[in-house]
Amino acid sequence: MGEIEGIHHGTYRYNRWWWNSRGYTSAGVEAWNCIRSLDYLQSRPEVDGERIGVTGRSGGGAYSWWIAALDERIKAAVPVAGITNLKNYVIDGAVEGHCDCMFMVNTYQWDYAQVAALVAPRPLLISNTDKDSIFPLDGVVDVYNKTMKIYELYGVPQNLGLQITEGPHKDTQELRIHAFHWFNHFLKGDDSLIEMAATKFHTPEELKVFKTLPEDQKNAKIQESFVNQAQPQIPEDSAQWHQMTEKWKDQLQKKSFR
Repeated sequence: MGEIEGIHHGTYRYNRWWWNSRGYTSAGVEAWNCIRSLDYLQSRPEVDGERIGVTGRSGGGAYSWWIAALDERIKAAVPVAGITNLKNYVIDGAVEGHCDCMFMVNTYQWDYAQVAALVAPRPLLISNTDKDSIFPLDGVVDVYNKTMKIYELYGVPQNLGLQITEGPHKDTQELRIHAFHWFNHFLKGDDSLIEMAATKFHTPEELKVFKTLPEDQKNAKIQESFVNQAQPQIPEDSAQWHQMTEKWKDQLQKKSFR
């Protein structure tokens, strides 16, 4: 995403199903981008590197999940319309409305509450609207209920919240205001009323870094290099070939056909 966009709809839009075989997903790229962004933020003198929060909606909501789960430098998170359960994605067909960046390489068939649980015990507000067709409410509530069990084990159920407002898959003032309050409470210890409206401070043009895109940018073809391509071993004889095929069968049974 961003100023130099990579391809986020590679599988069903461009038939790049080899991404799955190679172990590539644009979710991995965005998670890496988030980690490097934290590195940069902590290098800035005006940033308190011990009080960093993350929020975003839709794809940004997914990135909020990935970075909060992967990097404990995130001290509070408010993913908005960024997660539901596998039932919604697979059985109910919500996957058809999403890009590849919403999905990890799910070798071990995790449901998404397990991703959410990785954020515990840090403050996490799950935020969504009640008429979002690609993040159905029943799945969002299911993720919240299962994640709450982990927060209760830590003894901090107050660090997990669920915010549902009226509306479709759309950014709204209500969603933003609750995110502001969550960050103020957990990052600043401030519970005063939010008096400033959630308005945009900058236009997209003002946020641009490049006048022209660099010729050596990797974003547009990052899928070709982000995950190293496997180099298969060439068997020297029939015995080695038999040993290799037995190993492959074992891996397929454990990882692909579980």
